[in-house]
Amino acid sequence: MLVDRLGFSAAIDYKRDDFLDQLRERTPRYVDMFFDNVGGDILNQALTRLARGARVVISGAISQYGNADAVVGPSNYLTLLYRSASMTGVAVPAFADRYPEARAQMSHWLADGQLTSIEDTVHGAR
Repeated sequence: MLVDRLGFSAAIDYKRDDFLDQLRERTPRYVDMFFDNVGGDILNQALTRLARGARVVISGAISQYGNADAVVGPSNYLTLLYRSASMTGVAVPAFADRYPEARAQMSHWLADGQLTSIEDTVHGAR
């Protein structure tokens, strides 16, 4: 769906054991931008595929939520240095004052077909 319907160049299932192999196969020339909301080992592996000047955006770390042990952070962060890359965190609540503006803009994009909304409704499940 990500490739066929939404137009992304590639998609990877981060829950599979061969994540890094999938990543290498789909990024033979490295990546200019990586958007992460998983964290942990997935982020560490993704950092190995950064192009020079790449940008990494962190919006979450679902693999670390509720972690009873110490949170696993990027242990190979020096890749950012070697690749002259940058990493930035983005938390949606920081932009709460702009929610009305976002709703208006996203409604416009939906109406124009520039934004696709995909819904999966399950009836009767809890």
